Amino acid sequence: MTDFFRCHIQTEDLYHDMSENIELFDTSNFDKTHPKYTKTNRRIIGKFKSETRLLALLEFVGLKAKMYSLFVPQNPKESKIRAMGIKKSCVKFQFLTDQFLTVLKMLKPTPSTFRCFRSTNHVLRTVEINKTCLNAFDDKRYIFYRMALAPLHTATSEIPRVATSL
Repeated sequence: MTDFFRCHIQTEDLYHDMSENIELFDTSNFDKTHPKYTKTNRRIIGKFKSETRLLALLEFVGLKAKMYSLFVPQNPKESKIRAMGIKKSCVKFQFLTDQFLTVLKMLKPTPSTFRCFRSTNHVLRTVEINKTCLNAFDDKRYIFYRMALAPLHTATSEIPRVATSL
């Protein structure tokens, strides 16, 4: 998942609603026996794809792009925790879905320390790294809550001017 799209869906049958706009979805990871299975949109950029295939999510917590947690109660092995830029072993053993939710509600980042190998001028050494791992600040968008402004991209020069006028 590169960037994400969040939505709240209330429907009687999600798959029936999908069939009305099937051209928007990549259903190539569904079971081959499922009526909505098709390879037509397989790996096409811009198509929505279910990361859990046909399993329903109970909870999704997206802190920012490439940092999210999916909880699937029917099959816990399908639950996912992703934190780009953090060692997989650190993510696997230190983070739980509840921590993502706490960071989102409290807006307090979670630090972490881990060790890795680094090579400098062909000399290997072990390095201890301290990083802010879970963080709810979206580093791609800057949103002003006091003003009715659309989100600004962080590369824009408008941020300092607008921020000082708050």
